[in-house]
Amino acid sequence: MSVAETRKQYILFSEDVFRPKRSSYNPARAFDFYQANGKFDHIPLEHRIKELVKAKTGSEDTLLQDDDEATCKVFVTAIQRENTDATVFRSYDTESVDLLYDYCKIWEGARATTAASTFFEPITIGPFKQEFVDGGMRCNNPIELAEFESQALWPNDDRLIISIGSGSAPGKSLDGNIAVLIEALKAIVLDSEAQSERFFKTRQSRVKEDRLFRFNVFHGLEGIGLEEYQEVARIAAATNSYLNLTDVRLRVETCVKVLTEDLGGGAGSSMIVKQ
Repeated sequence: MSVAETRKQYILFSEDVFRPKRSSYNPARAFDFYQANGKFDHIPLEHRIKELVKAKTGSEDTLLQDDDEATCKVFVTAIQRENTDATVFRSYDTESVDLLYDYCKIWEGARATTAASTFFEPITIGPFKQEFVDGGMRCNNPIELAEFESQALWPNDDRLIISIGSGSAPGKSLDGNIAVLIEALKAIVLDSEAQSERFFKTRQSRVKEDRLFRFNVFHGLEGIGLEEYQEVARIAAATNSYLNLTDVRLRVETCVKVLTEDLGGGAGSSMIVKQ
């Protein structure tokens, strides 16, 4: 999918998906509030994902695995509910033990990584009926995983990693859930940026060689919740302001140059990390 297609699908998805599964007058909504259960129905989300996968591949049940070496390699993360271990769903094979590689469908991987706490219910995947929730509680910034995965895939290549953040503070939509979860989610955001800072500090030579880039809109997104697609104009405005900062604009130009010139001839490999 192109960037333009992705933007269009984001709006279409959001309009269908982010509708509370219970009315404000339903007593069960208070129970969901206390238990931090998913407040949105996962069925429309699954339907939308399957619909898109079928349109692109011919079948809604196409596996995530892709043996074509020429295609883009993708991984997403989720948490295994049974033991809270981080799980990596890959489109490519590795030497790592992966019990779900031969079973996980594209829509299941997408559904698992979008099962954000308090938003959607967990999903069960595979013959062993494993339950998964969004990886944000353990892998909100998967930059270390990207480093590990890219090194395993391209050990002898000149690698480039681009890290794209999603803001600097939790949206207001998280404020209505139980206190323990709120504090945990706030800590996630703080740790995400701190983790990125630690990662970059220990790899200064690669930063200087223009092999590591980090872009993150720090101001303007802190009051916008994950489900507030109606605020897309504010999101666009904040992003536009960020990208027009002189130092950011210069880094973006450098990044584009590296991608189109230095790596354009196939001499290297790049991986984009979405926080």
